[in-house]
Amino acid sequence: MPTVRVNWQQLKGRQLETTTGTSFTVVRVTATHVTIQPQRGSRNYALSIPGELERGVAVYAGAAVFPTPAALRMIGVRPILTSYAWGVLKAVLVDGIGLQTIRRVALKDIAGLWLITEMPDMDEAYLKEGLGPPSMQLHAPASKHLWGQYQIGLSTGSLQGDLREFGGEQVVIFGHAGMDEMDPVNGGGWMRLLDAGTLEGEFMGNAGRFTAKREKTKSNSRQRSRR
Repeated sequence: MPTVRVNWQQLKGRQLETTTGTSFTVVRVTATHVTIQPQRGSRNYALSIPGELERGVAVYAGAAVFPTPAALRMIGVRPILTSYAWGVLKAVLVDGIGLQTIRRVALKDIAGLWLITEMPDMDEAYLKEGLGPPSMQLHAPASKHLWGQYQIGLSTGSLQGDLREFGGEQVVIFGHAGMDEMDPVNGGGWMRLLDAGTLEGEFMGNAGRFTAKREKTKSNSRQRSRR
């Protein structure tokens, strides 16, 4: 089953339909409720996002068969709201309104040699004083733990981190310790994959934000000498 999240605000102002074709409009979206206004009716109805709609997304995202309104009662949707909840969930799960698929990340996807290409908070002259370009060598021998070394200008050290999930997004939270010339430095930070070859993060309170590119391994097949 895919891991997904929903930007419910994208439903605001949209005209949707129940399974019988009755129209209704999403008139308000807050952090906790989606409020709908039937085309024919004198009152609005508020659907609970955590208590009703998110349950529907969790159960039926990627399902082979979309539920009937009656089936939504089994996951806690109030009977008077099942037709409207069905229309909202159809807009999200079938029509894709506000739906975002979260790419799952494993620590092995982050392991490797990364060359830091951007550090907007650091002085360019300082970065050039190191033995080589700013870089990180990361290792992930276990499924939940990451460790490695970094070299940024005259600052070198080690880091250790774990994979965490915040708001549906996977982020590595790490601590680091080392030396900047003769001075000890330590702190925390975070990093996340933007795509298979791009990493972004931050050495908080120290080197600041960074963007890194994966260093590709050169093939040995091209190292043959000519006769």
